[in-house]
Amino acid sequence: MGRRRGQPLWQSYADLAMGLMAVFVLILVILLWDQNRLTTDLAQSKERAEQALEDAMKQRQLTEEALESVTLERAALESERGTFAIELMELFETTYDLVLAQDNAENWLTAVFEEGDCRLRMTERGELVIATPDGGRAAASLYESGQFVLSVEGRQALLTCRDNFLKLAHCLTPEDNVPEAVSERRKRLCPGVGVHSLDMAVPVLRAGIEALVLEGNTDQIPLGGGTPSIRAGGYGVTYPTPVALSFVENAYLGAERARQALGNLIALVADANEDQWDALEVMMSRVRIESPSFGRFQAGPQEWREAGCEGPGSCAAARNLALRVRWQKRALRRPFELVRERICGLLVTPDSSFAKGLLSQGHTLLAERERFGCPETVP
Repeated sequence: MGRRRGQPLWQSYADLAMGLMAVFVLILVILLWDQNRLTTDLAQSKERAEQALEDAMKQRQLTEEALESVTLERAALESERGTFAIELMELFETTYDLVLAQDNAENWLTAVFEEGDCRLRMTERGELVIATPDGGRAAASLYESGQFVLSVEGRQALLTCRDNFLKLAHCLTPEDNVPEAVSERRKRLCPGVGVHSLDMAVPVLRAGIEALVLEGNTDQIPLGGGTPSIRAGGYGVTYPTPVALSFVENAYLGAERARQALGNLIALVADANEDQWDALEVMMSRVRIESPSFGRFQAGPQEWREAGCEGPGSCAAARNLALRVRWQKRALRRPFELVRERICGLLVTPDSSFAKGLLSQGHTLLAERERFGCPETVP
């Protein structure tokens, strides 16, 4: 088909150019739109990355703060535990010191018999026995078999301990209203307080003792059983039953042995009297005699019996005295009272580690104060 006559050629070129330009513009628009989308995506990605980084930094900060808080709480808890442990140790030490002082008081009592020429020794079980020159236990007994009178060896041993019993009596003189002369005498005879742990035991013993208890122990031979008797009418000799028929017989014999021993002690110290504060008065007011506990047909605890004393017959090792310390009830309760007073002091405020420990276990301070008998106001 040929060109129209009269239509210029440049118009065709112009239409082609406009079409191409439109295509180029479209392509450019598409490219610009795609570039803008890419830029927007990149910006959003950057923003998200920055936000994620910021969140991570905040999270890290929170984690560090939480870790620091946990560390501080752990340190505080360890500190509270340490304080609580110290409080418990102080409670233990306070009561232990008092119990140790009472033990030392009895150790001092044992040490008194080891002074000078005294031939009596006090064993760990509280028995008074005749000692050999080297400190061992002599074969001799304080009593003859079946008798409550001290044996010859027993009387001789007791005589050697006169000064020891005098010292014991003077050191046990009550504290109240003691005359100056008695105080000076006590200083000469009794240990100096503070020099040794046993010295500290003397005022503890003097203040807390209720009595020194003398008990007489026996073997299986009953009262009079060791001595033959003449039958009525003079016909022959009869021998009493070699073994006590019941524990009552030897419990009585043990009590009589203690009674006779106290009589001998009073006779020993009576001539040393100067006034009512002297040894005789103290000995009579502080020493008691009792029927001891008994084993099978023997007066005295069964566990004290020697292995050779289980069978029938006489046993010298079982015929002795026992000297026991009887503490006043308030002295025995003192360790408990010290603990109770300290606990009541710790329960006053919820800030104490002791109170916090109870609260953490679901206890209430009011209930605990009632349980320990704390006063309403604790100083």
